[in-house]
Amino acid sequence: MDYGRIIGRAWQITWRFKILWLFGFLAALYINTSSTSSYRFDTLPPKLAGQIERFVFGPTFFPILAGFIVLMFLFGIVVAILKVIGRTGLIDQINLADQGIRPTGRAGWSAARRYGWRMFWINFISGLPGGLIFLVAFTPLLWAIVSFLGELRTFSFYKYNPDPTGFLVGIAWFFPFCCLGVIVSALFSLLRTLGERVCIIEDQGIWESLKGGWRVLWGKLGSVFVMWLFIFVINFAVIGLIVIPAILLSLLFVVPLLLSSHILEGNFSVAGLTSLICLGGVIWIWGISVASIAETFFSGCWTLTYRQLTGREFGGDLGECC
Repeated sequence: MDYGRIIGRAWQITWRFKILWLFGFLAALYINTSSTSSYRFDTLPPKLAGQIERFVFGPTFFPILAGFIVLMFLFGIVVAILKVIGRTGLIDQINLADQGIRPTGRAGWSAARRYGWRMFWINFISGLPGGLIFLVAFTPLLWAIVSFLGELRTFSFYKYNPDPTGFLVGIAWFFPFCCLGVIVSALFSLLRTLGERVCIIEDQGIWESLKGGWRVLWGKLGSVFVMWLFIFVINFAVIGLIVIPAILLSLLFVVPLLLSSHILEGNFSVAGLTSLICLGGVIWIWGISVASIAETFFSGCWTLTYRQLTGREFGGDLGECC
């Protein structure tokens, strides 16, 4: 395995054929639901706390919550389909680019139409074991949260003193299963990565692709692990490239928001909301741009790695594709 040549050629393909970034954008889509807050209800402005309390105690709270969950589920399906289109287009077009054929958006879309459903089920099946383990891990914690919301409706924010036992049991149950889920998900992620390339490069069905991916994974485990380790390390650099500018941009908006006295009184001013929306938009554009290029590069690394592991030679000069 010539790792240096694989990495260098993957970057050449990524930078030379920028049409691939479109598929990288689709493949890099995700849903960020990891926001947290350190506020306590008794530290909120009285007017805002009262509005939240009336909403939670009102008859529309649980229907709106259920509708939001269903909406997020449907949105997740749409994102998953778009990711499959992006991943399929990347693998197919990078494979052709390495053979001296110029990538095009139309050819990538044709590949997505041809292999899309196979790729979707490969992703679904390979993600199922880890998903089931995470579901088992979250069940006690989710039950404690539902119980908390149910009991909260009979108290006020200022008087309710919840019993932490359910949360503590849920957290104690969560961590060991979460660690197991991470390990299983990582293993099946490698299986999915190789199985996708068997599906497209070898034009195989769903189960044949998974079996072929497993044979390559098990037979070349050391080489696959080295490439995974390289991509794992590079991911930290990509995260830093996204997060550090995002922090610097955030600082430019903190002062105007803090100077808005309406926020401290529980009312969001037009200037504050506008600043918040602009900040989110700029950070999202920067983050998805970097992620699109990174996703294209990573796909190139794995596609060229698979070609090497299955005995295929590197193609000729990329300049011949133009």
